Amino acid sequence: MPSPNPCRYGGPDGQGAAVRAALRRVRPRQRAALFLRFYLDLPEREIAAALGCRPGTVKTLIHRGLAALREHLDD
Repeated sequence: MPSPNPCRYGGPDGQGAAVRAALRRVRPRQRAALFLRFYLDLPEREIAAALGCRPGTVKTLIHRGLAALREHLDD
């Protein structure tokens, strides 16, 4: 299953508010990992250093965060 592209929801059709609302419902560490990856475009090792965890944990946070974001956007 492809990952949702959060940027596609922030276009001129006003869905940016939907993304922000969905992001508020994602767990804080998942939200932080998503922000660092997709907004700041940091690699996993830098995200791991920022969050104080292992790169494998970052992969899990991003995977689960995207799944939760997808679920909340479909609500």
